[in-house]
Amino acid sequence: MNAALKRSLQRPSGDPFLNAALWTGILAALSALALYAYLGTFSRYVSDDYCLSAFFLTDDFISAMVRRYVVSSSRYTNILFIGLSDKLFGWHNVAILPALMLSLFVLGMYLFLKELSEMLQWGWNRVMTFLLGLLVVLFSVSQAPNLYETLYWRAGMTSHFAPVVFIPFLGAWLIRQIRNATESFPPLWVQAACFLIPFAIGGLSEPPTAWMITILGLAVLSAWRWSGSRKRRSTLLLLTWSLAGAVAALLVMGLAPANLLRMQTPPPPLPELVSKI
Repeated sequence: MNAALKRSLQRPSGDPFLNAALWTGILAALSALALYAYLGTFSRYVSDDYCLSAFFLTDDFISAMVRRYVVSSSRYTNILFIGLSDKLFGWHNVAILPALMLSLFVLGMYLFLKELSEMLQWGWNRVMTFLLGLLVVLFSVSQAPNLYETLYWRAGMTSHFAPVVFIPFLGAWLIRQIRNATESFPPLWVQAACFLIPFAIGGLSEPPTAWMITILGLAVLSAWRWSGSRKRRSTLLLLTWSLAGAVAALLVMGLAPANLLRMQTPPPPLPELVSKI
């Protein structure tokens, strides 16, 4: 990247053509995402949505989470997500959640890219960062293999899309804590949050949890290899607690009593598995 382009990305107002291009891209991406959000207003309760909401008809949140973990599913926090949606938005929640989750995804990606730019000293301005966040969200949604199940069906969204929305917030928060770290140990509440946040996000679904473990594991190795000596101890401590939270989430889901119900169905023969893949 040459110096002139870098200066333009840092100060778009100095280049009216680039500034116009950035705002045109923002308006185009917002228009497309607004259409996806509008389609979500037609969402209604379907199949599992009724069953999941029924957990809260007779039990409180904690009792519902425990009962579902024991008899139904290993994913211990997605039932909490559904219960809170029911309580906050009523039966309209299935029509509200698509637009809400898209908005949160955009905000999370913006904050993550902003923190990443500041940590790596890329110097991106806010307009550029916002456009990049919008494009990541737009391409993620447009390339979803099953958009209905991913975004518009609440039971599927809770496991497949909600973790993807919340992980950028975790990334932005972690990067901010690492940037502000000193030679001394981080506060205990920060260390506790580093463990609890991945643990809560991980309880939504297994695949995003495995992805978090991979990324955080690589981050720990990178910090150990390349982090400056002044912040290395604090950085490794924050990342290690986060990795421990993600690993704990996967272990809790793997040891769930409800997994016995799924294991009663034998796996397909190897030739059938290969042919379906």
